[in-house]
Amino acid sequence: SQRLAALPLREKISALPAECEALASRFGLEGLESLEATVDVNALRGRNCLSVKGKFKAVAYQRCVVSLDVVPSSVEDAFEVVFALDDNAFQDADDDPLGATLELMDDESIDIGELVAQHLILGLDAFPRAEVVTSDRKYKAGDNFAEEEKISPFAVLEQLRQRS
Repeated sequence: SQRLAALPLREKISALPAECEALASRFGLEGLESLEATVDVNALRGRNCLSVKGKFKAVAYQRCVVSLDVVPSSVEDAFEVVFALDDNAFQDADDDPLGATLELMDDESIDIGELVAQHLILGLDAFPRAEVVTSDRKYKAGDNFAEEEKISPFAVLEQLRQRS
């Protein structure tokens, strides 16, 4: 947690190997090689709020939803969260020019590492896919399996028999 004493504040973080291991375990990843972030905290003029903007990049390992192979994925993303210091900031939330959802601060600190971790899991592919070859079709990340025409397993066997 970073105490909010002097603003503006820029915080650069880089997860240690033990932290990467803990995050991988927490989020059900096969591994987390790296996680680096830069986070800026600023007071919003005329409002009793703090703007927290961050950019992060990470290299994570997940299981492919098709083959169950371990798939490396690089993630780079940015986020912004507006924290209200008291309930009065919620009075004009409908007319908020930032278009941001306000969150009420629980205490006088923001856990920057936790904020980055939460946005990391949101930035990861929920259905990672490795490049897989089945029959004569090559599947890769981003393919839409729902639109795939159904191929009879007997048709695949017939193709194999004809090759012999």
